[in-house]
Amino acid sequence: MEDDWEKAQSVIDWRRVVKEASLNTLGLLINTWAEKKGWNENVVLSAVVANLHSEIIEAWEEIRNGRGIDEVYYSVGGKPEGFGIEIADLIIRVLHLISYFELDIERMMANKMEYNETRPYRHGNKKS
Repeated sequence: MEDDWEKAQSVIDWRRVVKEASLNTLGLLINTWAEKKGWNENVVLSAVVANLHSEIIEAWEEIRNGRGIDEVYYSVGGKPEGFGIEIADLIIRVLHLISYFELDIERMMANKMEYNETRPYRHGNKKS
């Protein structure tokens, strides 16, 4: 009975948290979850960055395979799949990274956007 109570207390209402939490708080919660699931053992920054890239490639593969941008489908075992799911994986990995390495992403994003405000229209003549 005690174990059931502890398990119930450890369940997070992720839908509410994602809507209401700051990026830093969400990162902290994801990092705590990652710790419980064993993902914080032997973390290597280069591997983490490579995994970010793999999520982008998986999102690209969904488009390449003709899936709609907002399409969600389920593989065997009930795992959600699709472009948006892969982007969610990317964001989860980014938030885990910033929390694991104790980066203040809110401060860094504000810093970068303040600088971006000073840039000219389509700076660098880039096409995209």
